[in-house]
Amino acid sequence: MRPRAGGTMQRAWGRMWPEIRKILAALALVAAVSVIVFLLVRYLGVSRASVAFLLPVVVAAIRWGPAAAMAASIVGVVPMVFLLYEPIYHLQISDPQQIFDLALYILVAVVVSRLAAQLSAAHVRAEANLLRQAVVDSVSHELRTPLASILGSATVLEPAPPIAGDRRLAGLVQGIREEAERLDREIQMLLDASRVSIDRIEPKRELVDPADIINSAVARRRRQISGRSLELEIAEDLPFVFVDGAMIEQALIQIVDNAGKYSPPSSRIRIEAKADNGYVALAVTDQGAGFNAEEYRRASERFFRGSRHIGVSGSGLGLWIAKAFLVANNGRLIIASAGESRGTTVTVLFPVARHASANLAAVTAYNDD
Repeated sequence: MRPRAGGTMQRAWGRMWPEIRKILAALALVAAVSVIVFLLVRYLGVSRASVAFLLPVVVAAIRWGPAAAMAASIVGVVPMVFLLYEPIYHLQISDPQQIFDLALYILVAVVVSRLAAQLSAAHVRAEANLLRQAVVDSVSHELRTPLASILGSATVLEPAPPIAGDRRLAGLVQGIREEAERLDREIQMLLDASRVSIDRIEPKRELVDPADIINSAVARRRRQISGRSLELEIAEDLPFVFVDGAMIEQALIQIVDNAGKYSPPSSRIRIEAKADNGYVALAVTDQGAGFNAEEYRRASERFFRGSRHIGVSGSGLGLWIAKAFLVANNGRLIIASAGESRGTTVTVLFPVARHASANLAAVTAYNDD
């Protein structure tokens, strides 16, 4: 059965009406200002009140958006010429100066409307970000409190003799613990993504030993990369870096997670740390899925997941979060892959800051004394 044309028109009108109503409100405001200017010209002899016609433009931009503001600026030209330009009460422009003034008015009206619209949009975004952060904080807290109890109980029960001696119960408790850990990781990723989305990344920098970051990240993800051969090669002469240690550890965790997630069992994961020309380089190399051309180009995009990995659990946020945390700490993320199924090397670079080296030398000298 063919849809009626009237119904289609009605739906289209329903979608357009809110915007039309805003434009009509802006035009009504122009009319009100025109009446006021007319009274000023007629009874007080005011001749320079063209700036008054910017008022509807600003109000329309803030309250009703750029379309209404543009309509107010265009329509406002008519009463301005009619009431203020000689000869008054005629729609006539005879002086080049009037043409210049009119062009300047239109230019200012357009700029003001755009700025006011951007200010209004920024205010809306700020309110939305505050609301989103409040929801995320509330949900994460409500989830993490019982989750901590579940994870703690499962961790305590798993090695208990009555549980460990029963294969069925041991498998159930292990499953509870593993799923609780997975949920905890997802909640942490949600919190990290929220921080990045609303630009609340405020690193608390201090002197940190890169080896401590690596060891802590590996310890926290030991179970996720179990079944793979892990090689650690950390240079002994690594300089300290001036970063937010917790933030960099979280970024490295995301990288190690991906290495384990996209690598086959019994493959090798290699983590190397060394100093190189004023930088500290942390490299995580796996023998996993690698990257094709499109995946390589979009690897750090938010929510991007390659079509080859649809069956692998994940949100597509890991490398995006890691890159944001690293950039906030003056670091860089470099991805290298020889192609599909040929492994990946993800390298993190940090500059060895001069003031950080100086502070470290001062601390060392103080401790020696």
